[in-house]
This record gives sequence, structure tokens and C-alpha cells, in this order.
Amino acid sequence: SPALDDKSQYKYFARTIPNDDDTSVPLIARLNSGSGDNNSSGGKDESESESWGVNFLAVMYVDDAYGNGFAQGIQVAAQVMAPEMQVQTFTIPYNADDAHVERVVASMKESEFMYFFVILSPMSLVDKVMTAAADAGIAGTGKHTWLFSDTVGSGIAGRKFTVGSPLERAYRGTGVLSARGGIPGMKAFDALVEGMRELGESVEDKKYLHSLLPKYNAMGQVTNHSEVTGSDSYLMSPGLVAPFLYDAVISAGLSACNLKMNHNTTAGSFVLSGDDHYNAIVNSTFKGSSGTISFNSKTGTRNPKSALFSLVNFVDDPDASNSEVVQFMSQETDVFESGAWRSLQPFAFNSGNTTVPSDLPETYVDRNYIPAGLRAIGLVLCGVIIVLSCGFTVWTKKKEKLGIVR
Repeated sequence: SPALDDKSQYKYFARTIPNDDDTSVPLIARLNSGSGDNNSSGGKDESESESWGVNFLAVMYVDDAYGNGFAQGIQVAAQVMAPEMQVQTFTIPYNADDAHVERVVASMKESEFMYFFVILSPMSLVDKVMTAAADAGIAGTGKHTWLFSDTVGSGIAGRKFTVGSPLERAYRGTGVLSARGGIPGMKAFDALVEGMRELGESVEDKKYLHSLLPKYNAMGQVTNHSEVTGSDSYLMSPGLVAPFLYDAVISAGLSACNLKMNHNTTAGSFVLSGDDHYNAIVNSTFKGSSGTISFNSKTGTRNPKSALFSLVNFVDDPDASNSEVVQFMSQETDVFESGAWRSLQPFAFNSGNTTVPSDLPETYVDRNYIPAGLRAIGLVLCGVIIVLSCGFTVWTKKKEKLGIVR
């Protein structure tokens, strides 16, 4: 939560993961590079462009501290990174009923925007919104693009949808933007993965780790951890959290060691104070398992441009789909690292192809022509008037000496 950046309440708080609204930085970078690039007519190939050239974005967010902070972060990032970009926000309560959802979706439709970013939970509310959006004609059309925050997570992949249903049409070609703890090929991340696997393969090490887990929960009841520790997948993958936790521990240790090494012995024995330790952490930069880590020295939160973000695309899973049901699978298409996006594979949009859709509806000119029949009658009458006018002119000239003409 961005609220944790408030130093008046959390003086010594620091973190190796960006706050939620910092996800707005890679979001805006993916949609609009700020170079004046635009996609008002569509037609770009996603894999060939640094950004999608989107100048109009609708943001729907849940009305709570998380959603409000995130939505505000998107607006701020757009103003700084892409001043020409227009961001319109739409708020919705977490317990919104169908009628409320339909009203908000109707307002989004009136904006005529074609790109939407959604900050919602729980998944049941997301389903309500996407169903209403499909019914309103702003999702599942092949022209509209929907992206979600990491609150959606894996709520789309693996589910079965009836072919032709609103959700089947709406969720195809959507995506989720989230922070990542690392990707294969990163030296420190690979080392962490290997180290965790070695722990998981050692009976003695697993037994020791199990002994460190709390025996009782908050209610004083005995806690059984075997469902986790006894799983074959235990310690086989670091997941989302482990790399950030590892880097947090390393950050605390490195900063303390640096203070000790730089301590002036003439000033007396070394004492590690909270102020010194915190300042050393937030002013440090090092390579961790989740990439090069640097902090915002004012807030203690990780700089989003030093973090790793991933864009996941939901596409049809051919092995789990048939003529009656469709199951989507997630595939990582883009990675944001060192402040820039790197494409791993093309992003497939709702249309099923990689051509970036337009950010506004196609423009057309309604000339409001008079029907052909009326035009023909008008031309005939015009001809009659011209002939009569010429005839009366000639007659008048010839009869100009008559008294009646004079």
C-alpha cells in the first residue's frame, strides 16, 4: 500500500518491492512512451513497437485505499511520462450489485475509450464487470483491450468458460501486469532457485526449517504445516515473495556491514542505531535476486524503474479447450526491467492477432445526403425554372415595345 510510505507513521519502513501505485510506471510505459507516438487509427504490430501508442485510457478501481492510491498513481505517471495522454477514472465499491456495475460500465462506454485498466477484487466482482462490459459492447468485440492489476492474479487461467458466453468473449486477449521476483537467466535469481531446491532435497534441512515454523496460530491452536512442507513442490520454486524477502535480508545485512566497515574506531565502539541503519539501507544500491535494487530515499520504497515487472497474456489453451468450453492459459509476453520494456513474444489481443487495436472508435463522416429521388425531383424543377426564366427573358425582350411590357 502507498500508505506505508508515510514517514510520519512508518519512520523506519523500507521495502524491496515497489508499492502498488508504482506499477503505474511500467503500465504507462507500455501504453504510451511519451514520444508523441499515437495509435488513433490502430494497425501497429505489437512486437515492433516500444509502446502501443495509447492516448486514451479508462481506469476502473475499487473504492478503497488500495484502489484510490493506485488510480491516482496512474494519473500522476501519465502526467509525467505522457502529458498528451488522457486518463479517465471510474470508481466502484467492492460490494457493488449488478445495477451499480451496469451504471459504471455504461459510463465507461460513453467515454468511447477502447483501452481499460482494472484494479478490482474479489474475482466475483471482476466477473460481474466483464459480463456487463461484454453485454454493453465494450469487451469481447475484438476492438477493446482490457488489462488488470495483480489482484486478478491467476483468476482467469485454468477456468473453463462456455463457448460464446460473455466471459469467454471478454477474457480472451486480456492481460495482467504485476511485479516479478526474477526470471530465469538472471544470475542471482537462478542461484536463489538452485539454493532453495537444494534445501528442498535435503531431509535434514527441511526438518530444521520445519522446526522454526510457529507451532501455534493467533488463536492458540496447534498449526499443522505439513500440507505445505510435505508437498513435492515445497522449496522447488521461489514464487513471488521469496526473492523480495531474500533481498530484504541481504539489504539489511549489507548496510549493517558497510556501516561497521566505515566506522571510525576513534569515535568509540560501533553501535548500530535505527537512524543509521535505515539511512544506509535506503541509500544503497546492489544486485539482488530480483534485479538491481535501488530505493527512493524519501519513502524507503524500491524505485519502480529498478524493479522487474511482467505482462501476462491470457490466450486459448488448445489442449484444454473444445467445441463447448474454452480454457485460457497465461503466457508471459513482456518484461519491464531497467526502466524499459523487453518483448519476449507478441501480445495477442482480443481479436486474436498481434495488431494493436485503435484507442478510439473509427471515425466516419455522415454527409446526410438528400435521397436520390428527391435530388432528381429537385434537379428537374431547377431545370424547369431555368427554362422558364430564359423563355420569359426572351419574350420580354421581344415584346419590350408593347405598352403592357413598358
